[in-house]
Amino acid sequence: MQSSNDGSFSDLSDLIQNTPKGETLQLTKNYKFDNNTDFSYKESIELDFITIDGSGNSIDGSGQARIFYTFNNVTLKNLKLINGFGDKGGAINSNTSVNCDNVVFENNSAKIIGGGIYAYYLSLNNCTFNTNYAANGSSIYLNNRVGEIDIPDSLINNSIFKNIDGNNIFINNTPKDIKINNSIFENTISQNGRAIFSQSAGDINIYNTKFRNLKSGNGAALLLFSTSAKIDK
Repeated sequence: MQSSNDGSFSDLSDLIQNTPKGETLQLTKNYKFDNNTDFSYKESIELDFITIDGSGNSIDGSGQARIFYTFNNVTLKNLKLINGFGDKGGAINSNTSVNCDNVVFENNSAKIIGGGIYAYYLSLNNCTFNTNYAANGSSIYLNNRVGEIDIPDSLINNSIFKNIDGNNIFINNTPKDIKINNSIFENTISQNGRAIFSQSAGDINIYNTKFRNLKSGNGAALLLFSTSAKIDK
């Protein structure tokens, strides 16, 4: 149910369109998708050359809409992205680069891949992925050909897999290195899923990261093909 104080996706899109390129939009309230007024944003709100500082507020897809589709130089911070829904990327589908700092991804889902994020280039800092859902890449699906991936100080937990091959992070065809530092993967149960699945990727460098309460019939923490991993406890 939408609070009378919540803005709509249409309201948020208007604010974004009126923010000069390269500037920061500071949110002062929550925004929630309403199918009666926001149908044109069901596929997402588009972002390009913008920083959005959520100030702790949330953007809610109502289980009906993806939240953002990002293009160039997009930064999201101090924000909650919840109940997003799409085919690739429940909360975010990133065509180029997206930087997320102190962002919570919760209860997002994708019909195909990337319950939280589907991305080509990605930087995360101090982010939390909680109870996201997809067939592959329940939290993050990375399909990247040139950019480096950096995931420090993040929590990925309570993942839900649609089928037996779900993965918290699915890394595909990513020749650059992936860095995961000071993060936690926990509470994942799947017949054949794992915390990190990587194929045809560069080195995965894992530092000071904990894997807890992961249960799987085939590689609960890591499953790697044509990929090498460096793990420093």
